[in-house]
Amino acid sequence: MSDLHYNLEPLNNLVDGNLQFQRTLIELFNQTTPPILQDIQDNYLKKDWKSLYLHLHKIKPTIDSMGIHVAKPYLQAVMQEVVKEKDSVELQKQITQFCNIILETIEQLKTNEL
Repeated sequence: MSDLHYNLEPLNNLVDGNLQFQRTLIELFNQTTPPILQDIQDNYLKKDWKSLYLHLHKIKPTIDSMGIHVAKPYLQAVMQEVVKEKDSVELQKQITQFCNIILETIEQLKTNEL
């Protein structure tokens, strides 16, 4: 299916083909990521730029290991804008789009991998 937001090849390489461990990591991602996304949105609303950046930085390696390449441009753009500590309509759109992609990915993983 080409419309998937993820590619588990990096994760499979990370776990050396251990499908049970891969499944455990997917479940962990699905459980721990929504609160991080909520923190990202909350920090944005509070204009807590430092915390927002830290949460974005925290999720970055997971995005890479789960092969969520479609989210990377949004993540990079948001991180670049957040360091400027200035709000904009574009920044809000990018954060919303990033969070939506990750939430859609979680649903795809639940449907296809668990």
